[in-house]
Amino acid sequence: MVVLLLFFLISGFIEIKQLINKKYWHELKISSIFLSITLIFLLLYIFNMPLPNPAKFIEYEVKDLFHLNYK
Repeated sequence: MVVLLLFFLISGFIEIKQLINKKYWHELKISSIFLSITLIFLLLYIFNMPLPNPAKFIEYEVKDLFHLNYK
């Protein structure tokens, strides 16, 4: 558990440091969002909490995008 979290944090800091040094601000924002979402899922998994099913979200978005959710 601790090793997994430590690995995640170290890899995140390395990635963020490189983006800051190269001044890739937009990529830093997007990377930070994905790292935050991943950290939330990791913590939910570590503490044996129920994880949301991403397939339901994707199905809803695709139906909404193609206007398939009307009756």
